Amino acid sequence: MCARWALYSRPLEFSGPATLRAKAIRYGYEESDETWQQLA
Repeated sequence: MCARWALYSRPLEFSGPATLRAKAIRYGYEESDETWQQLA
């Protein structure tokens, strides 16, 4: 079985400065570390 992952299904839009945070969590597996990116 091959799992297909998608972080998002369409482009993300921001109206001003923002911080994007992401973390992978899958049942039965260890969580990934959180990653973040400051967006201007």
